[in-house]
Amino acid sequence: MPTYIRSHVHPRTSRRGDASHPTFRLPVQIHTRSANAKWLDEIAHTNPLWLHPADAARLGVETGDLVRVETRIGHFVVKAWVTEGIRPGVVACSHHMGRWKTGEVGQRQMMATVSLTRGGSAWSLRRERAVAPFASADADTSRIWWTDAGVHQNLAFPVQPDPVSGMHCWHQRCG
Repeated sequence: MPTYIRSHVHPRTSRRGDASHPTFRLPVQIHTRSANAKWLDEIAHTNPLWLHPADAARLGVETGDLVRVETRIGHFVVKAWVTEGIRPGVVACSHHMGRWKTGEVGQRQMMATVSLTRGGSAWSLRRERAVAPFASADADTSRIWWTDAGVHQNLAFPVQPDPVSGMHCWHQRCG
């Protein structure tokens, strides 16, 4: 018999100050399948953290500020976007952005160049170079006006099975 199961992001399971963090997908980009679509990249090329104005005021955050989102297994730093388009107490970040490469090889209109280092059991990913215009056989690559390719937050989220289907659930609790 179908029934309701209280999930790990239910308000009754949260600690004071926790925020629910769902990830979502902007309908423009489809994971890596659209990464080379230059017109789609121009429309959607970054993924700020959406938060409600009441939460932003409580935290002293304004649009464009860098915020640190902590999870059970790590953290990521992302720009804030303050909007009434999200429920108070919830933050959200589109999950299909933040592609990166460790060298010069790779798609350049949507990938930042990063350094990936290991210190003991911890890994660190730091942006070295932003997206920038470049010369190529396609004249549009010299017209790239954006620099921010967003943040890839998947490494900071553990596998979280949905209690009903068993599929990966992208809703997380951030502290």
